[in-house]
Amino acid sequence: MILILFFLPVVLLVVTLFFGRRLGSIGVIISSCFVSLLQVLCAVIVYIDSFVEHSKVMYNFKTITLLNGYDFSFGLLADRLSCGMLLIVTVISLAVQVYSIAYLRDDPHRTRFSLYLQLFTFFMLFLVLSPNYFQLFLGWEGVGLTSYLLVNFWYTRTQANKSGLKALFVNRIGDFFYMFALFFCLMFFNSTDFEVVRTMLILVPTHQIELVCLLFILAAAAKSAQLGLHTWLPDAMEGPTPVSALIHAATMVTAGVFLMIRISPLLFEAPLSSYFLLNLGALTALFAALTGSCQYDLKKVVAYSTCSQLGYMMAAAGANAFDTCFYHLVNHAFFKALLFLTAGIIIHSMLNDQDMRRYGGFIRLLPYSYIMMLTGSLGLAGMPFLSGYYSKENILESLLGQSNYFSYILLVLTAGVTAYYSVRTIYLVFARTPRYSLSQTGHIEDAEYLFLFPTLALFFLTVFHGFITKDLYIGLAVSTSTNVFYSPLLAAEFYNSIFFKLIPLFVSLLGALFGFFSFKVPAVLVSPLVIRFFNKRWWFDYLDSYFSRLLIEDFYYVYKFIERGLNEIVGSLGASRTFTFIIKSVVGKLQNGSVNNILLIVALTLCIGLLASVNKPLILSYDY
Repeated sequence: MILILFFLPVVLLVVTLFFGRRLGSIGVIISSCFVSLLQVLCAVIVYIDSFVEHSKVMYNFKTITLLNGYDFSFGLLADRLSCGMLLIVTVISLAVQVYSIAYLRDDPHRTRFSLYLQLFTFFMLFLVLSPNYFQLFLGWEGVGLTSYLLVNFWYTRTQANKSGLKALFVNRIGDFFYMFALFFCLMFFNSTDFEVVRTMLILVPTHQIELVCLLFILAAAAKSAQLGLHTWLPDAMEGPTPVSALIHAATMVTAGVFLMIRISPLLFEAPLSSYFLLNLGALTALFAALTGSCQYDLKKVVAYSTCSQLGYMMAAAGANAFDTCFYHLVNHAFFKALLFLTAGIIIHSMLNDQDMRRYGGFIRLLPYSYIMMLTGSLGLAGMPFLSGYYSKENILESLLGQSNYFSYILLVLTAGVTAYYSVRTIYLVFARTPRYSLSQTGHIEDAEYLFLFPTLALFFLTVFHGFITKDLYIGLAVSTSTNVFYSPLLAAEFYNSIFFKLIPLFVSLLGALFGFFSFKVPAVLVSPLVIRFFNKRWWFDYLDSYFSRLLIEDFYYVYKFIERGLNEIVGSLGASRTFTFIIKSVVGKLQNGSVNNILLIVALTLCIGLLASVNKPLILSYDY
């Protein structure tokens, strides 16, 4: 099943490459949806085998041995972590494929979009099924490339070009740290294989493990949009909404969290790196929540909520609660994809207008979208009996059980702010007095049938997945980390009082109540300068532009005066130019069209030829 699941996108890409014109755009789209459906069925079977039957499968295709003795193997690893990610990737991919049929119905390049989605899915499968860090890096790079292609799908738009390049360049920073981490893995562990690295931990000093973990954390910070390297994620909303649902909710941005769970054996032995990761995630969560609370672009509000929830996951990984981290990753994928797809329905009905200040009163015009958006928002806010509640509460209890009070306070405040902007979004879009013109009402229509199937599936997963699968992800003897018998929930379960366990819920309810007065209370209690500061994203974009401009100017002078200058004077380019100048100076004077000069050159050539053959005997051969 793993091999079928892995190679199905490859078969589809090859068939489309050779027979795409015969199939036509409709045939390619139907084939993509059919392949995605087969992938979901295979992923469900593999998921059951791994989580219920506790099976683990590994294939080794090829092992390459270098001259220095390093081995690089290419294969597939299907353990609990990989199989859980497979379910997320395939389900969201199928939902996006079906959703895109209606969303891009009038787009002339929808065939290219469908192929980009399949290519992205293949690289994501390549990443999650990797048995070593080197192969994971290849999938890491492929996901970054295809994300650029999808964000820049509408390449005629200048802002889409800028957003795609920004996402690509910021992620290259993370790739730089990842390459250094691979280098030090080979230096310290003599391998990049997961099991070999885990086995070699007892022989490697702690400071070397700390260095490798820190580099991996910085790589994941770029991919998962953590504080300081987060600026690409909101701008990437310039791509089509299905791209946001696939890349920026469930798959690519969670690759960094996936990497943190993969290096869990290293993080257990690196307390300083774990503490850095814990605080980085907590600060990112609060920063993104405060920023999202003052945005008016519907997709950017959901984008900052993604950044905030990724901070939750990183904090859980920093607290070594890897089972809870992965549990929240899965739950978040479903309700965040539901939010993005529902936002796409609203934006589609408003003729691509994303400004919520021009919305209002959609509760009567878009009742289905209201139900979907309300469910996803409540799941995001962590309200009881929805999927987000179970995983978020377990993360907070894990932090409290380990006495990580600073991170715990930050994440509790984040829960309140998240509930605030969730209710604020519902109010702006659906509840308040309509702000759009009467001419737009003729275009406003609720979800059509191709929008219904993916959103309904995600709706049921948002409501029921957290409760049904809780015992499969967290517990005393169930863990996605390598240390199966350790779980921070033990201390949280037996030593924390019920009062502390209910604090996050009370804060969330308080934030939700505050959200009902989002246009009255903030004007009195909060300065407009503070609101503007949050609305401008803490001026991070301006800082990025300023430092980027400085770097470009500095490196331009380095290029102009050092690299290009030395190359023109001392290097091979300078030598070739000098030789060409000498030849041109000497020969150019002779080649002036004069008959005397031409005869002189012929005479000199004959003389040189005769002198060269003086010492060579003349050998005559005869055939008898």
